[in-house]
Amino acid sequence: MSFDVKKLGPALGGLILGLYLWDGLSGLTSGTLFLIVMPELMGRLPRLPAAKTMLVVLLIIALSAPFGLLVCGAVYYEKEMMELDPIYKDTAKAVLGARPESVPDYYAIVGVRRGAEPAEIKKVFREASKKYHPDKTDGNPELQARFVKITEAVRKLTGKGSDREAHAKELENAELQDMITRSVYYCALFGLWFVMYMMGQMAPKPKQPQIGPDGQPIPEAEADPAAAPAPPP
Repeated sequence: MSFDVKKLGPALGGLILGLYLWDGLSGLTSGTLFLIVMPELMGRLPRLPAAKTMLVVLLIIALSAPFGLLVCGAVYYEKEMMELDPIYKDTAKAVLGARPESVPDYYAIVGVRRGAEPAEIKKVFREASKKYHPDKTDGNPELQARFVKITEAVRKLTGKGSDREAHAKELENAELQDMITRSVYYCALFGLWFVMYMMGQMAPKPKQPQIGPDGQPIPEAEADPAAAPAPPP
């Protein structure tokens, strides 16, 4: 059974894309990227300081820098990060695929935008009731469980304003922690790959065996007469 090496690149690319769509930039995605995909990709490029390879390395560093900045910002400037414009936080959340499990996103459960008013939430709930209410589901347990979750989310979001604000703050903090965790995984695995790659580049390049007329490798002693032992006197 033969394996076409040319198909390996697209297969690995598809693997990374699938993992990213499934769980965002998680530890599994970053680990697969830097421990499997990157060694295979960089192994096909010429050794440094080839211009093509140097350009690829600089591009990877440039793409990875924002994740390092996010980690540093969370460590030293947590308050300032919480006060950033929502568009920046939403962009980082979308790129990293932040999905905290500790705090439920009631807005997503109901199916409304973040910060929606109670009147809008109730309107959406009335539409959802037509689909998920027990009287409409013929005893389907999954749909009934879905209706219970929506009902609980609506109750939380249409209650006291202070409760909604507390939930929004709690959810934002949980998302920030999830983004930091994902960024730490990414940076740690990037650093591990980068060190291993540079060590490999600094190692002496192995000698390529010379091929004889018969297509077979020539022994080193025959290929380099100077390396052969001197004949006895």
